[in-house]
Amino acid sequence: MRQGAIISLTMLAALSCFSKAFADPGSIVVTGYGEVRTPPDIATATFDLRGEGASPDIATTNLVKKSDAVIRGISAITKAKLTIATSKLNVTAVRAANCDPEGDGRSRLSAGACAVSGYLATMEMTAEISPPTEAGTVLGLAVRLGGENANLYRFSLRDPTDAQRQALTNALSNARSKALAIAEGAGMHLGPLLNVRDRATEDYGFSDNVTAPLMDSPVAMAIMPPPVPVVMNPEPVLTSAQIIVTYSVAP
Repeated sequence: MRQGAIISLTMLAALSCFSKAFADPGSIVVTGYGEVRTPPDIATATFDLRGEGASPDIATTNLVKKSDAVIRGISAITKAKLTIATSKLNVTAVRAANCDPEGDGRSRLSAGACAVSGYLATMEMTAEISPPTEAGTVLGLAVRLGGENANLYRFSLRDPTDAQRQALTNALSNARSKALAIAEGAGMHLGPLLNVRDRATEDYGFSDNVTAPLMDSPVAMAIMPPPVPVVMNPEPVLTSAQIIVTYSVAP
């Protein structure tokens, strides 16, 4: 009799827990993805400059002169609006090729075959070009004026805020569609949104650069032939968002 009472109490407790769990509203956790494609309004390109000389001062002076000539030349000849950032300035001593015949890179005295024959100053420049369709023309002109290793590597948005907002809106819509399909398939009703988490963010900034906006007014330059026009047709910029969304559900 006592054993039967214990079994009955155990079954009642289990049924009570099951009933309570079924009565409490549940939840659905889904991921939502959204994207938007926007025509770019800026192109980013890089090129190198170098100055040579018998001393570090002469090499650096020649580098500064070339940098000034490139920036002024691009500003005077093209219609593009530019912002130039400079970084990675290096000034190195130059020695003869036979200074390190074994190629082991060990330090050697600056004498004989390893005597310093001059100095080389180099600097990397990053240009933000608007409109981006002018990027190819600007790079060609930069090389004509003394730039090297020109590279057009990115099209982007100057202010991606609107695109990011639209991508998030699309991600929320995608998440709700998934949650609604799951709830209907399970024979339940979709309730209000409980929680949203952003899975990924993107950094559009640069650091450790000295930025120098160019003046809008053209600078007088020596007469030179017009730049070679290069037609650019950049692809739209893809802005995406991925979120984790929790909805409540009820029977």
